[in-house]
Amino acid sequence: MTIVFAVTITPQTRWPSFSDLIRAMAAMSWLATATVGITCAAAGDIWSRSGLTAVGAVLTVVQLGFGLDSLWVLMRFRSAAGRRKILIRLATRRLHRAAADGTPTMEHHELADLNDEIEYSIDRGDVAEIAARVTEIVDGCPDDRTADQARYRLALLTHLLERLGRSVLFESLTGDAARAAVPPLVRGVLQTSWRLSELTFPNRTAAERDEVAAAVALGQVCRVIAWLQQCAQERLQTDQGDPGSRQIGIALSQGRQRIVQFVDPDPPGLFRAPNDPWPYGFSDPRAAMLWLSTLCEFGGSQAGVGLYILCEVLTGEKFFGNYWDDACVFSEIERRVGPFGERSATASDLVTGCGGLGTVSLDLAATVIAGLRNRNFVPPAGWESDANYSTDKRYLRSQLTMFATYDCLADEEAALDWVADALLSAPTRRCVENVVQDAYARHAEPSRIPIRSLGERPGAVVLAALIRLAMHRPPQAEAFLRRLPPPLLGGALQQARFTLRAFTAAEPVASIWTASARRLLPSRPDQERELMNIVTEVLARD
Repeated sequence: MTIVFAVTITPQTRWPSFSDLIRAMAAMSWLATATVGITCAAAGDIWSRSGLTAVGAVLTVVQLGFGLDSLWVLMRFRSAAGRRKILIRLATRRLHRAAADGTPTMEHHELADLNDEIEYSIDRGDVAEIAARVTEIVDGCPDDRTADQARYRLALLTHLLERLGRSVLFESLTGDAARAAVPPLVRGVLQTSWRLSELTFPNRTAAERDEVAAAVALGQVCRVIAWLQQCAQERLQTDQGDPGSRQIGIALSQGRQRIVQFVDPDPPGLFRAPNDPWPYGFSDPRAAMLWLSTLCEFGGSQAGVGLYILCEVLTGEKFFGNYWDDACVFSEIERRVGPFGERSATASDLVTGCGGLGTVSLDLAATVIAGLRNRNFVPPAGWESDANYSTDKRYLRSQLTMFATYDCLADEEAALDWVADALLSAPTRRCVENVVQDAYARHAEPSRIPIRSLGERPGAVVLAALIRLAMHRPPQAEAFLRRLPPPLLGGALQQARFTLRAFTAAEPVASIWTASARRLLPSRPDQERELMNIVTEVLARD
């Protein structure tokens, strides 16, 4: 064994720990069998016991077999492919032991040790080591045999994506780590989520896959990606040449687009290979709704594509209209399945549980508005035409009208009722938010990026109702503004100044809830007029 180590180990190769080496081969069995065999042979010779001598001879032959096996394992370590297979198997074994114990994911000592090893690589800035460890975790996905094992792998991959993004943006890790590690992480999330959907069944006799847990995991990854993208965009406002933020932006936008393409039942321009995950995209309406709700968080891109996917999964048919031209996805869904999904056996429970299509469209609209970035955002040089960094007013308008074209508020009374219900965020309310909260409580691991309720987004809630009325009933929109309490009116104005109007100085949105800050706002009639002008200007077609 010493000779093999001397021949195979070089400073340039990555090796497992010595204890992992011992566990990977039969070294302990070899030594124990050899010791017992030698002892039996010696005892038989001393006391002239032929039986002991025979046992010693047999054990000597057995220990030779163990020795040859250990030698063979060590020889396999000489090649990079052999080492990689063994390292993948060791990482998977640690994940499976953690899943079997049932300890919360990152608290289990096996995963904590694995995470510490990756943290050490991050601290050293070793990009190759980080990429290798990520690949070991990703490539073990086919070995998962239970849903718990797949869930633990997904939780670890999501944690690593967030951790690497934070390290590149806020610590000293080079942006090359994002380029090297994010693509395999996204690939692993897709593969493991598909594996989880295969391993999760409602009962033993059901033939259908349960996609809800997988959709929650994919949604959480999309939230992490959107949050990191928003952080990178903010950093690029102060330093447009920041290489880490640029590489994070590129890697994450490609990863997010890849997730959207694979969950789409019929993605345009994508040809799936035989071994690709999610070969048919989502088929469960609840899974599509859960995923879309998180796709709308943090100003995430491709929420419009997510609406098309929701329409196809809910109704079974693709929507071919263009929301940029004010074609309404929700109106088409209503035409096919009804306002509460009553004409669909698969969608009725979900749509009714979410409060109907009107509540769904308003809830998602408020979520998108809450995540819109500062309207004075300046795209980095070279990325002016990238949709993720677009300052085109038509793009901003489309983010609002993809929901606002659905006429579901009859007057200002209906708008005020919805605003009151949304801000209350009661657990008994039938809405997307409570469906999402329930699913995340059952399937998601705790995250440092918590899900915010609409009650924590009052400015966005008011704007969602106001834009809906302004799109269809402008006089009712003005009446709605006149009946708003002063804090809600001031909050909506500041939110609109920040996200909808360019070249205006806007204080941070939260500051208007203090009495001293509200005194800085103009008179109430001026607030109503300015807010209505901002909304009308954004909705106007150029």
